[in-house]
Parts: sequence; C-alpha cells; structure tokens
Amino acid sequence: MTKDKPLRKEHTVFHKISYGQNELDNLRKTLESGHIGSRGRNTIEVEVKLSKLLDHKKVLMTTSCTAALEMAVRLAKITVGDEVIVPTYTFPSTANAVLINGATPVLAPVDLSSLCITLDTIKQVRTSRTKAVMVVHYGGMSEDIEAISEYCKNENLVLIEDAAQALGSSYHGKPLGTFGDFGCFSFHQTKNETSGEGGALTINHGDEDLIKSAEIILEKGTNRIAFSRGEYDMYEWKSIGSSYSPSDLLMAFLSAQLDEFIDKLHKRKMQIKKYIEVFEALKVDGLSYFIGYQDEYLSETSSMMTRSNAHLFYLRFDTTHDADRFYKAMLEDEVEVRKHFVPLHQSAMGCQFKSAQCDLSSNDQLFDRIIRLPLYSDRSELEQLHDLSVLKNYFTGLKSCTAEEII
Repeated sequence: MTKDKPLRKEHTVFHKISYGQNELDNLRKTLESGHIGSRGRNTIEVEVKLSKLLDHKKVLMTTSCTAALEMAVRLAKITVGDEVIVPTYTFPSTANAVLINGATPVLAPVDLSSLCITLDTIKQVRTSRTKAVMVVHYGGMSEDIEAISEYCKNENLVLIEDAAQALGSSYHGKPLGTFGDFGCFSFHQTKNETSGEGGALTINHGDEDLIKSAEIILEKGTNRIAFSRGEYDMYEWKSIGSSYSPSDLLMAFLSAQLDEFIDKLHKRKMQIKKYIEVFEALKVDGLSYFIGYQDEYLSETSSMMTRSNAHLFYLRFDTTHDADRFYKAMLEDEVEVRKHFVPLHQSAMGCQFKSAQCDLSSNDQLFDRIIRLPLYSDRSELEQLHDLSVLKNYFTGLKSCTAEEII
C-alpha cells in the first residue's frame, strides 16, 4: 500500500460471532453422546470453568441473564410491596425481573461518565420500602462497587449485580459479579463469550440453604439436581420454579468459547487501545468516549487489578445533532455502528417507575447521543484500519487517510 493510497472502501459489520473447530467438535461430540437436554457434562464443565474465573463462587447455568436475574430476585424473597433500585439506563430485563416477582422497580439515573449508578444516587432514591439494589456494570465497568457493597451490607439491603456485560472485568482484583449477594451474567450472541442464548447465576456468600433453593427454582421447582447427585431415591416437586436450565448443546459451544477467554480478551483490548489512541490524537470538541478505568489502555504500567473486559467501545456526543450526523455518515460509509439502550423512564412501560426523590432528566439524551463502534474478537487488522480511516476522515474533514498515517 502506497502512502497516498486510501484504504479501500468496504462494508464492515458491528459484530460477528467468533468460533472455531473446537466449538464444532464439542457440538458433534455432544450430539453423538445422545444427551442434549439440561444438566449434562458440558453444563457442569462450564460451571466449573466460570467458578474459577469468578473467585470460586457457586455458579448455576441458566437459559439467559434474564432468567438469572429473575432467580436472584426470587431467592432474595423480594415480593409485593417491596422496592428495588434499578438504573434507568439498562435493558428491560433488569426491571422485568423485579416486576415478575411482584415488586416495584424504582428507576435511578446513571453517572454520565461511567453510565452506572452511584452510591450517592442510591442513598437519594432509597425509601422505607427499598429491599434491594440492582447495579448494572455497563460495558464491564463499575462505579463505587466496593462502597455500594459495604453500604448494602450495613443497611441490610440485598445487592444484585447485573453483570451481563462484565465477565472478565475486575475491581481491585475482585471479579465484578462477586461483590453482591448474587451475580447475573449473559452469554447472548453479542457477548464476548457466547452460547447464542445463555446465562449464569452466582451465589456469592456460600449459603448452602440458598444454593439448594436456587437448584430447586432452576429445575422447575423440583429437587432433581440433588437427586442426580444421589441425595434422593427420586425427585419431586418441592417449590415454585421454572425451566431455567439450558440445553447441554449450548453449553458445549460455550465451553469451547471459554477456553479462548484470555486470547479473545487480549484481541478486544488491542482494538479499544487503537480507538482510544486515535481519539486522543484527534481531540474532538463535544465528544467523549469509553476509556475503561484510569490509564487502563494508555499506560503500559497501569495496574491490571482494576480492569474492564473490553466488551464495547462507545462515543458520547454533547448534542443529538452531532450524534445523528455521525451515525448517518458512518452508515453511508458502510461502517455499521449502533445506538444502545433507550432509558427505561422514557419507555411506555418504564415511565410509571420514576423515582419521586430523583430527577432523571440528565439521562434523557443517552439513547440519542451514545454511538457504539464495531468490536469483536476475530476482527482483522485490515477491517479495523478501514474503520479508523473512516473515523479519522470524518472528524478531520479529510477526503482520505492511509493506514500508515493512522499507525
């Protein structure tokens, strides 16, 4: 490539599923085994692998993070008349888990720099009916999680971590999803590691009675898991539950995904590092962007005890006009970008759950002004250089930009 030749224009996608021969081999072996239902060998194997990643907490695989959240709320004995503090900037599953158990979600604004709720906000929206706090680790990030955890313990509040985007993130050496009473993870196809659909629940304080209750809820209200361990001669209906346990075929795929965990994490981090380097050089007014924790991507000597999992990279514009113009320009240049959550308080369902103690207007423009950029594990260097060239051309107004100039 000559210095003056621009990178060729080509369509790049926002996300691709990364998989290889190991995933295919695992699927074939599982099909040949004759067991593709729940609680098979692969499911147990994945639970062990995740427990090692998550500070050796008790892990139960679920059909989705939504299912894990519903289980966590039920296990916390949250019910009619109780309130649960939930960030407004989240996916509806977070609030639905509260509603499906008969309680009321109370929406709280997120901090605009971290896009997470803070301890100060929790204190502000708490009422005498507050039973629990659900924090969402947006983009694998956390805000005040140690302080929030300590506060919840002291105030006898249940802490549920929606860590759908946070597997692999840690704060002061402790994995996100293990600070609260429960952690809930996602393996949806958009996540770093995926089974297409899937989730996990962690029970973080080693309460054996709570673990037994979780196993019963997971398996349709029966003691089937204890039966499979030889603890009973037969299994029976013991309590309210649902079909929350995933197919072992999905877990076969996920098991192979987890074997590449470190390699994929490194690849994603290198892509974010490139994004940040470009925007640091551009110094665009009216624009902020994902930077992870302090110096995480820019300093070679930064501590890895506090780190994000490189799940996403976003731009946040100061005005909706600038965001819309950028969004349209990227699509015209065949760079697939995405907007993200509509704040719950702006939705037809969520508007009824605004906190009376807290103004949510600061979060009104988050959907309009946050644009996520392409990021996935198997993204080639050429694909990223193309996207970086388009980005730099857009923000500088240049007609072309070579890979050599970006590097």
